[in-house]
Amino acid sequence: MTHFGADYERTFWTIYDSVKQDHSMIDILKGIANTHTKSSFNTFLQTKVFGVHTIKTTIILSELQMDDEGKFIQGQFRVIDIPTRYKGRNKWFRIFDMLT
Repeated sequence: MTHFGADYERTFWTIYDSVKQDHSMIDILKGIANTHTKSSFNTFLQTKVFGVHTIKTTIILSELQMDDEGKFIQGQFRVIDIPTRYKGRNKWFRIFDMLT
């Protein structure tokens, strides 16, 4: 099956960027584990890594941590739409709050 059009290309790059972000967050979590080799495993299970991803006018704050079986748990912590009109200017406070 051949796919053509801008929608397929946008979807492909959105998925690619999401996978790339998850991979980067896993690397950061592994780096934390390698730096703190003398800490307990239970303490490491409480460690969370956060990442910011933008898709068009949406900002997604994701979190990643590891469970006790060694699997990574990824979820969306917050999702906010960027206001593009003057009427939505009061939503910028929520965006700044999410990023801080």
